[in-house]
Amino acid sequence: MKWTYRIVQTEFEGETMVDIREVYYDDDNRPAMHGAAEVGSETVDGLREVYEWIGEAFNKPVLRYPEDFTGSIDRG
Repeated sequence: MKWTYRIVQTEFEGETMVDIREVYYDDDNRPAMHGAAEVGSETVDGLREVYEWIGEAFNKPVLRYPEDFTGSIDRG
């Protein structure tokens, strides 16, 4: 299952929030679900790589939840 770090906008009790999230994509490459971003690694170099991946999220459109999450993932 493919995933990337993305900025996701949500609404809660009238407040808009944006967060870095792990976004998971279905087989058609549509955002299907998201979860808390894990920011850690076994090494400093690995952690640097994670932060580079997170930085890439700022170069992509913000995803709105639930509007942009049209995919479905078969959990078998």
